[in-house]
Amino acid sequence: MRFPLRIGLVGCGRVAERYYLPALSRIESATLVAVAEPAAGRHAIVAGRDPKCSIYRSSDELVQDEAVDAVIITSSPATHPGIVACAVQANKPVLVEKPLAVKMEEQVRELAQQVTNTRACVQMGFNRRFWQPIQHLRDCVAKLHGAHPAEAQLSMSSDVNAWDPVSPSPDALIDLGSHQLDLLRFVFRSELLSVRATWNESGVMRMQVRLANGTTADCRVAHGEPSHEWIAVQCDGRRYRAHASSDLLRPDRGARRFALDAAGGVVRRVRGRPISLIASFERQLVDFVDCVQASRAPSPNIHDGVSVVEALDAVRTSAEQGGEEIVLAA
Repeated sequence: MRFPLRIGLVGCGRVAERYYLPALSRIESATLVAVAEPAAGRHAIVAGRDPKCSIYRSSDELVQDEAVDAVIITSSPATHPGIVACAVQANKPVLVEKPLAVKMEEQVRELAQQVTNTRACVQMGFNRRFWQPIQHLRDCVAKLHGAHPAEAQLSMSSDVNAWDPVSPSPDALIDLGSHQLDLLRFVFRSELLSVRATWNESGVMRMQVRLANGTTADCRVAHGEPSHEWIAVQCDGRRYRAHASSDLLRPDRGARRFALDAAGGVVRRVRGRPISLIASFERQLVDFVDCVQASRAPSPNIHDGVSVVEALDAVRTSAEQGGEEIVLAA
């Protein structure tokens, strides 16, 4: 595979504009050569960054472009399975934003089997796995606590009223809950066992999740509130907390934590560095390029994507049944 890797980007919405395009401009191992976006009004965003970039109206045209080595998919979730299948058929590596699909269908299962059979490179865009505090949290859980059960609380909210998206935003479960479900599997190295879920009148979803290793988690996702994101973990008497504007895990809260976070924010601004959560998109992209160049298996992979889609289905079923516990298939 040639260097730098020539990237084709499908979808030029909010995620592409705010995260993937800046990340591509900062790394030397990949370069953007084509974009597929049906909304003509979004083409100027790409043209302003790189006038030489080819612009297509359809993903099929981009995938068939011989100048494209690999594809990043940031279009609406409902389009993901079909575009991934097209790229795999063209023998092009794929980085696809979460979730892999809106719901589990036979097309998704067939796609996962096709990827397995052909050993195609399909990496899921669960960028929180590349957020450094989350990687440190995962190490802490493994080194200090092993397989001991823990208690976790996760909360994510996004102010969608401030967005200027190409298409209507997905609901909070698809947009944010998919991240939480993957984070639980990643941090605790355990499969999801069961879920309970409820929506309230304000559009806030709450999920109670049990993992196979005995860990329990309370999760909250919402749209239309001020943006925030945090995860707190308690295990064997120790407490950790990661939140979006901090690189720390401990202390979990209090005046000292507030002062340390404030000092860290000042240092970042002085040095011109983005917060590590934003930088996670760049770390994810570098890892994807390395997977392609080194012909190694990606992680998170398509089966991680399938697991989250199955969990999303279970969450919806639970909410429809008034919060009944739904056990996920082994």
